[in-house]
Amino acid sequence: MSHHVGMQPHHPPVRTGTGPSSSRFTLPPEQLAKARARLSFLTLVFACMCVLATAIEEIFREHYPHRIYPLYVFNFVTSTLLFLLTRIRRFGDRLILNLGLLYQILMCLSVSMAGAWAQYQVSGTVPTVTWVCIVIVAYPLIIPSAPWRTFFASLIAASMVPLSLFLLQMRGWAILRPFDYVDTAVSPLFCVVFAVLASRVIYGLNVEVARARQMGAYQLVELIGKGGMGEVWRATHRLLARPAAVKLVIPEVAGPRPPAENERLLERFKREAQVTSGLESPHTVGLYDFGTTDEGVFYYV
Repeated sequence: MSHHVGMQPHHPPVRTGTGPSSSRFTLPPEQLAKARARLSFLTLVFACMCVLATAIEEIFREHYPHRIYPLYVFNFVTSTLLFLLTRIRRFGDRLILNLGLLYQILMCLSVSMAGAWAQYQVSGTVPTVTWVCIVIVAYPLIIPSAPWRTFFASLIAASMVPLSLFLLQMRGWAILRPFDYVDTAVSPLFCVVFAVLASRVIYGLNVEVARARQMGAYQLVELIGKGGMGEVWRATHRLLARPAAVKLVIPEVAGPRPPAENERLLERFKREAQVTSGLESPHTVGLYDFGTTDEGVFYYV
């Protein structure tokens, strides 16, 4: 049982996703798990939308001379498959989120193809702005990823718009001009820029939260409880497979205090930590570490 009085926390370099060293996810495990849960919900919603769209098309089939049931089946199967994968815990969060980027690209292809086909049946023209724009911008807001990953995934997703027109023309379902391809590609390319900017903000905020939750070698995971002068968090060691509880003593929580009183308060809890570390009974908690962060927050583990 060891303790280090006045130990300052070590903050490892946090990559922001803008350089060569950002090839890995730097989000903490709980953030990855939340992103995975949101992806699971999105795939379930999209699978249900495919069923609903198929039913609507069947009801109004006299208005749809060229029904593209294979596209709906593809969407339903893809969404359902990824939904099931998100529920299998042996597949890691990073793998699932990488598959989520591929899913985004495939869905942009199907959404663009369905939207262009539907409008062409009614007006003989293809839309210049499609739902793909919303997907490109909204996806990094819901499922954060490194900006460089967002850039490449969004760029490929934007290219699905002219590709969908090409597939429609190859099937003989639309007669298009070269200008139609250029006109429909402009708005998705603008959305790629907005998606990258949004990713930098959202991803950066998540990384900053991860950094703020580091107390020495421990990562704060979940708030257990709070009192008049502090909080207790469930935590994990960044290297050791050892669960722990971290108690934070924040003098400002109880209101403004004179500096001398804050010093006395911290000294009191230091003595409490020292006394606790000397207890050897198996019926008491074990104290692994304690110290003070750069922000003046006293903690012990």
